[in-house]
Amino acid sequence: MLYPIWGFHPKVAPAKLYIRRTNLSRLTSLSSALKTTLKAVGIFLGLSFCVGLIEAFRYSNQTVPLSPEHSILETIDKEKINLLEASHDKPVILYTWATWCGICLTTSPTISAFSSSYTAIGIAVKSGPDSKVSEYARKKGYRFHLISDEEALLAKQWQVQVFPTIHILHEGKIKLITTGILSPVGLWLRLMIARIL
Repeated sequence: MLYPIWGFHPKVAPAKLYIRRTNLSRLTSLSSALKTTLKAVGIFLGLSFCVGLIEAFRYSNQTVPLSPEHSILETIDKEKINLLEASHDKPVILYTWATWCGICLTTSPTISAFSSSYTAIGIAVKSGPDSKVSEYARKKGYRFHLISDEEALLAKQWQVQVFPTIHILHEGKIKLITTGILSPVGLWLRLMIARIL
């Protein structure tokens, strides 16, 4: 017996065609889901950029709250970082956080990822002595510079009231201040905005 041109037995062919149509509808469904996801990502990036611009205009060109002689911070490793000098070439990330802060668990890896390209300083507020903060950061794999602020003196000086708070400094000025969860894309956008302003 000769089979039709599609090469299947006539009783089997409709089932095969149905399977092909089902796969095509799944592919169409996946394509539609991908388009929706890309639109959502685009909206998120656009909103992040707008928020960054609003923050930039709100805080642009404020002077660092440290006089030049007090702009040097000493890390747990006894390294001295001059914020005014470090911020002239590239933006500096000043990250005020705490080991007991739940949201910081999400934001700290983002700051750590950028610490290889930017000077990133993490001020751990009321998180214990240097050794405890250092051990905590080592276990978590954080690579940014660490300062232990047991008495919250630096946090008060920088007027930090929410954890985490991220100051982005450039050319000796505060360019942006943001609080809460910050994605890698959000931080990258803010660093680019800081360079432009």
